[in-house]
Amino acid sequence: MGAKHGKYAYVNTGSTVVKIRILKSREEKDAERYLVLSRVKRVPRKGVKINLSDLPLEVRDKVIRM
Repeated sequence: MGAKHGKYAYVNTGSTVVKIRILKSREEKDAERYLVLSRVKRVPRKGVKINLSDLPLEVRDKVIRM
């Protein structure tokens, strides 16, 4: 199964990879646009990878706590 048209993205935190859901109807820098879902073991081959520094501060804190 491939990536779902940009609905999900993966953030590498160094020690783990975290899956997040991206809501397209929200503004780009809005913290409510990103929903932190779970840790995953590996990123799918066609999965979208996002840098931790590209996320808003509130989301970054949630991802690091995961």
